[in-house]
Amino acid sequence: MKKVFVTVGLIIFVIIMSFFTNIYFEQNITFLEHPNQLNNKIETIEVSYVNWACDCADFYDLDLKKNNPDYEISDADCFFIEPSDLKNQLPESYFDSIYRYSTLKLKGQFYIDKGISKTYELKTSEKPKPAKVFKYDTFEIIKNKRQENDIRGISFISLIDLSKETKDGIYLNGYVVNLEYDQLKKYENKKVRISGEVAIVEAVNNNNDIIGQGRSQRTKHIKNPKIEIIK
Repeated sequence: MKKVFVTVGLIIFVIIMSFFTNIYFEQNITFLEHPNQLNNKIETIEVSYVNWACDCADFYDLDLKKNNPDYEISDADCFFIEPSDLKNQLPESYFDSIYRYSTLKLKGQFYIDKGISKTYELKTSEKPKPAKVFKYDTFEIIKNKRQENDIRGISFISLIDLSKETKDGIYLNGYVVNLEYDQLKKYENKKVRISGEVAIVEAVNNNNDIIGQGRSQRTKHIKNPKIEIIK
């Protein structure tokens, strides 16, 4: 008789655990749904965010609009994105409003297998369907030209090489990072992550052989950059 009660108890326990386990997997994203195989192609893409009312893949490639002016956004064309380093996530302000008037430039790789990104946050109790996932190493937020103020955000990893030092900082990845020499010396030959807002400095047009200060080409400056050593 005791064995019967134990057996029945175990069956009930298993049923209850199965019930709650199913609910958990239905309402939560687990590691089983993350893609894990990256392709070998490193590419730079320009994307835009879609604020769907549902939980869905929420970025699309802007080339779709460039190639077809009449293109209408489809969830079938959308994909997820995720940073290669959690410290390199997009700022919350991007999702609040910045995405409406900016282009997001990403450099990284697509996964071969579909899934849900590791950093995707659920809005509802219904999980999104698996889709393509782009894993980015760097991002740049570029405000559209039609806006009055040109505000940009940038984040990338680079090696500090003092041979690239300039009078107002150091050239890295096409940007003039505004750092004093003492600061540069501290990071010499170190791999660092650099992030901050980008300011565009227009070229100096010297007419009539008058020598002026500034550069002859348009340059992008990262002022008050945040520096983090990558171990």
